[in-house]
Amino acid sequence: MVFGISTVSAATTDKALAQTLISNVNGYTLNNKGELLQFSEMLILDDRILAIGNALDVMGEPVRIDGQGKTLLPGLIDAHGHMLGLGQNLLEADLRGTISEQEAIRRVTSFVAKASANDEQWVVGRGWNQVLWDKPEFPTKTALDIALPNRPVMLSRIDSHAIWVNSKALALAGITADTTSPAGGEIVKDAQGQPTGILIDNAMTLVEALLPQPDEEALTAQLDAATRHLLSVGITSMHDAGIPHSVYHFYQEQAKAHALGVRIYAMIAATDPQLGQMLARGHISDPSSMLSIRSVKVYGDGALGSRGAALLAPYSDDPDNHGLLVTPQEELPQVFRTILGADFQLNYHAIGDRANRLALQQFAQTFGEFPENTERHRVEHAQVIAVEDIPLFKQYGIIPSMQPTHATSDMNMAEDRLGAARLKGAYAWQTFL
Repeated sequence: MVFGISTVSAATTDKALAQTLISNVNGYTLNNKGELLQFSEMLILDDRILAIGNALDVMGEPVRIDGQGKTLLPGLIDAHGHMLGLGQNLLEADLRGTISEQEAIRRVTSFVAKASANDEQWVVGRGWNQVLWDKPEFPTKTALDIALPNRPVMLSRIDSHAIWVNSKALALAGITADTTSPAGGEIVKDAQGQPTGILIDNAMTLVEALLPQPDEEALTAQLDAATRHLLSVGITSMHDAGIPHSVYHFYQEQAKAHALGVRIYAMIAATDPQLGQMLARGHISDPSSMLSIRSVKVYGDGALGSRGAALLAPYSDDPDNHGLLVTPQEELPQVFRTILGADFQLNYHAIGDRANRLALQQFAQTFGEFPENTERHRVEHAQVIAVEDIPLFKQYGIIPSMQPTHATSDMNMAEDRLGAARLKGAYAWQTFL
């Protein structure tokens, strides 16, 4: 069996000399019908696969690589990630897998003890998930103040929709009992009205804005760390969900220098003040096919774990809370017109059923204004959906871009947040398929 993947000819001697034959592998892939194909040999010309099979007819004398009987699979594509955010996480305090607030504090102090930094430098980390702790409730600034009273600390929740900060960080941000929560965000306060150290969604920017912006050296270190990690687990391409103007240019410079080791499909952040300028430049695609920028990430709501996902009815475990809309509903028509009118793909972050309904309604409305740009737009996450709204994805041609990690990370609290009835429209892969 031979399955040709490319129509490139290998007829000439010059091309034959540039060929590489990988043999003695247990190869697996899928054809366009979704059927499993097995092979033991792969023929490559430069960076293109010419053919796979079990006894390939090769002209000339290619470079030969013995696969030593190892398994060969196609590179995986992460359809929703944050490339430089991953790199940054790998270089800062890692709080994933902690089982208590105390363990998270120990990890942070251990990280600080090993890092060379001055007393004014921010301590940054990510990955805590209070739902998995021995006491499944938000942490407070108190323990951070005891461990690190003199340095500002900012620790992001695993979903990046909440941060945990100490009093030093709150003071630098000017956040007090009198500070009002911004639209689309929440400054969590205790019974006495004092900030607890938890900031949700748009409230996070009050502290995040104080962090020094990464320079090219820092961005390069983040890119390199992320690239090494992704390739080590077989991920060769990432859809980078929400890049600012600085990264928009950084990626293009890296592509020109042939310094991208992972293919990047980047979504411009709709919140960037220079969105209009980037849209005006049109689609970006480098000749080596390592970088594509032709889509925009719009932020609909928050996350379920921090109760920021926008719901049609109140949270089952917080009856006064419907969640948050990060982008106000009244701004959606203009945002959609701007992006679709520029012939870009629009990828809308929606966790809660209200955010998903607003996305579907706005797509349908805006498609009537731009009938030439109605294909392959996405709802990022499509996590909790009113059952009656699920067929609208197919009707409008919207891709539900769903991530399995949300089901696994939420399984310990999803029913608490939503109740059994709403779970019928949550994590609905089989229904969508």
